[in-house]
Amino acid sequence: METVQLLQAYLNTILFGRTYLHKFIELIGPGGSWKSTFQWLSELLVGQENCMTSSLKLLEQSRFETATLYGKRLLLITDAERYAGEISVLKAITGGDPIRYEEKFVQSKNQFHPEAMVIIAANEAIQTSENTSGLRRRRITVTFGKSVPEEKQRDLTTEFKPLIGGLVNWVLDMPEEDVRVILKNTKSHTQREETKENLIQTNPMAAWLHENVTYIKNFVTQIGVAKKIRDENDIQKYENEDEWLYPNYVKYCNNTLNKPISTKRFSNSLVDLCDNQLHIEVKLLAKDREGRKLLGLKIKNDSDEAASPVDFALGDKEVVV
Repeated sequence: METVQLLQAYLNTILFGRTYLHKFIELIGPGGSWKSTFQWLSELLVGQENCMTSSLKLLEQSRFETATLYGKRLLLITDAERYAGEISVLKAITGGDPIRYEEKFVQSKNQFHPEAMVIIAANEAIQTSENTSGLRRRRITVTFGKSVPEEKQRDLTTEFKPLIGGLVNWVLDMPEEDVRVILKNTKSHTQREETKENLIQTNPMAAWLHENVTYIKNFVTQIGVAKKIRDENDIQKYENEDEWLYPNYVKYCNNTLNKPISTKRFSNSLVDLCDNQLHIEVKLLAKDREGRKLLGLKIKNDSDEAASPVDFALGDKEVVV
């Protein structure tokens, strides 16, 4: 029921153009799970002439793609899982920032503020180079997890056409305040689970936190550097990888075939993830002779019973002091 209300609320934002909520919806699921049906229904609410279909690659890399968005009410992005680059244009569109209007062989016009809500559809979670809170707080993930067998699939576009009037009335029935509360509520059970799974799948640092780190409010851990060493069996390791945060993170990235971020970016990225995305209390301490330290996180060992930062933030786990 929570998911149905969430989809109803988002359809309401499309119908009324509630871009001020700064939210976009991401539909994740295999082929035949009716993601395209939801997109089609969304198009019908505002009319196909008021919709634009594009891809993340075109939006980010084509100088002229954003001009097509001028005056549109809905932006549909497909095949998003195939793109893994920067998403500055998507952030601007969903964040209410102005974007350039530029056409081929025409002198560039002024910037404009997009009035389109955004629906992204993909077979798996989107992997981009953007893992900060700027994107995470705008993202609403809905999983269409059940794929309908081909022999049972129906032509829903034909079946639903006579019911579009009822769909519009159903969408109009939701008050604006309810729309705002539902889309801003990240603590519902459905959204917690969706957010947790999506965060772990798309953010290697969050996956590392979930696997290797516990949240202990008053514990102080060295951040450190990743200095390579070799043990007695000539296996490459990192100095203090079982105690310090950064070498443990680099080791995890190597084991999972992810590229680690630099030690200069690590501290701020980790604090951003904890403070602004997971909303847990950590503190970067002043640098001393031993280097930078962080209050609130501890490298996990076999005897630890404390929850991971991700489980604590998105679940019902109690904090260990």
